[in-house]
Amino acid sequence: MEYNKAGVSLTEGGERVGSSMMRNSRLLEVLMDSALKVKIDEEMVCGIEHHMNKQFTDALCTMLNHPRKCPHDHKIPEGECCQKTDTAMPMKIYRI
Repeated sequence: MEYNKAGVSLTEGGERVGSSMMRNSRLLEVLMDSALKVKIDEEMVCGIEHHMNKQFTDALCTMLNHPRKCPHDHKIPEGECCQKTDTAMPMKIYRI
């Protein structure tokens, strides 16, 4: 983060961290809304997003078929896993 008279701006590293946190929380919202069919709990999302590593995030994104938008219609930043796939596969979640 860099401070100046005009305000605050994020460094390149800050942009990466912010984008990653946004991606994590929006993927969790898709999971709750579309896959689990539960009400989105922002407090829970905020509590979980900080503990997600790249492997978990990419696996979640792949399982959800690389969603482009969250339930609030906001863009989800793409990860490397999104760039590795060209074909859309329907999401299948099995309940036990």
